[in-house]
Amino acid sequence: KNIQNKKKYKVFIFFGSSDINNLTLRILNNLFKIDKNDFIPVVVVGKINKKIYEIKKTLKKFNSYEFYKDTHKMHYIISSCDFAIAGGGVNSYERIRAGLPSLVISVAENQISICKSLDKAGYINYLSHFNKISDNIIIENIISFKKKFIDINKFIVKNSSKFPNNS
Repeated sequence: KNIQNKKKYKVFIFFGSSDINNLTLRILNNLFKIDKNDFIPVVVVGKINKKIYEIKKTLKKFNSYEFYKDTHKMHYIISSCDFAIAGGGVNSYERIRAGLPSLVISVAENQISICKSLDKAGYINYLSHFNKISDNIIIENIISFKKKFIDINKFIVKNSSKFPNNS
């Protein structure tokens, strides 16, 4: 996937089916603050997400977006994106296998050590646990990640075969 010199970046956003910590809206609002013209948010939520109306309303602020609810096409959606801002659950392995560079925020205590290990190995960029991260840190990381994710993508694609392809 050639992601160099793109003017708009498709950003996969997923924080689990329920997203009880409301991270999807936080990420959308931070992308909008940076520049709504730089990004095409690709949001996936589960039917038990209680903020679907607010998420759809926020997405309408962007020039272009994609919204999926309770999809079974996750691999296709992930493969169509340039990078991700997402949770640290099982979906992390799907993103790695697909070669998708990711900024990751853990949403459960049991994800923290896994996220740190994957970050140390270079497979993800782990920001922090959801309750320890500010919007300023999220924005700074999105801006710097956007500048360097071409190299990250090359590393992940080269090493993704270490993860089984069960998609």
